[in-house]
Amino acid sequence: MKVAIIGGGYSGVILSILLKKQNNDIDVYIFEKENKLMKKIYATGNGRCNLGNFNDNLKFFNSIEAYRIYKNCDINKQIHILKELNIATRNIQGYVYPFSLSAKNYIENLEFWVKKLNIKVYLNHKLKSYNQNVLKKYNLIFENYLNIDDFDFLIFTSGGKSTPNLGSDGNLFNILKEHFYTISNLQPGLCPIKTLESTKELKNERIKCKACLYDNSSNLIYSEDGEVIFKEDGLSGICIFNIESIIKNKNIQSPKIILKVFDEENEKMIKNYYTKYKNIEVLHGFFDSRMFNYIIKYYKNNFYQFEFSYAESYSFSDSQVTIGGVSFLNINKDTLESKIEKNVYFAGEILDINGLCGGYNLMLCFSSSYIVCNNILKHL
Repeated sequence: MKVAIIGGGYSGVILSILLKKQNNDIDVYIFEKENKLMKKIYATGNGRCNLGNFNDNLKFFNSIEAYRIYKNCDINKQIHILKELNIATRNIQGYVYPFSLSAKNYIENLEFWVKKLNIKVYLNHKLKSYNQNVLKKYNLIFENYLNIDDFDFLIFTSGGKSTPNLGSDGNLFNILKEHFYTISNLQPGLCPIKTLESTKELKNERIKCKACLYDNSSNLIYSEDGEVIFKEDGLSGICIFNIESIIKNKNIQSPKIILKVFDEENEKMIKNYYTKYKNIEVLHGFFDSRMFNYIIKYYKNNFYQFEFSYAESYSFSDSQVTIGGVSFLNINKDTLESKIEKNVYFAGEILDINGLCGGYNLMLCFSSSYIVCNNILKHL
């Protein structure tokens, strides 16, 4: 059996290892257009590689389809599989990391297995097109004019459009459209947002708060405690990234972001002080001069929370994940096999699946690869 994996990111590498570990007679090829495998993983978890999360509620995934994919190979099963590869993990407040706390070391461990299992890796190979021959096997044509033929299975694991500098440029979506796949609207996810209100005066300031997302009917959609970073034209930080993805995934109209900057006790104390003395100077004890002056200018009558109107998201270059992808209209939800072409499968971010910050997207890459592996093995 000859298997082609298009994309040498996390999904593609995990899939190749799972296949070869189960049956070493399978001939597995990885085709990656970049000059190294798993480029995007180096930046994961600020270089520590956040692999997953024990808090795996449905609300952290974009859809029921994504959550069901994850549950096929949840974080406990993923940890067990990694342990069988002699890759230890550690739990830090519910977040799963490699024991080394090093993305580089984790990549080296996976590359060791790629080499040990004799998985064929072709770097700097960008797919141009593919077709089926008379024997119903797949032929691949690359932009460097190399053709490799007669694959029994073709799996797309090439990711989305986020962080194109690390290899995710969305080129495969154009090829798939030529094969009549439906691609849902592609948007940047987990990225900073631009606001209608001015934030220029607070550029690079950071504030601990509860970030709350409201819809245009003032319904609370999501809230998260965290640190917000002010940019010249908007807001950043993990809680803002999550809010941005929820806005896109849920198609929230005219969303508002409210930063609640005081806990209940301090908010009550400040309100009482202001009611009694009508003097906002009490805020000097909580904020530096830049933040104090900003509050005086924009929030004098509502100084215990800051309200911002969402204008737009930053670009794919600043995003961690792609919202949208190959639609489940064309994919069997249980096997991740194409409904259009036999023996063609999809795994990872190329699908219309995504999660919030905290390891959810890497867990989806792993679990979708696990599903594809098991269904290919059924053909043996």
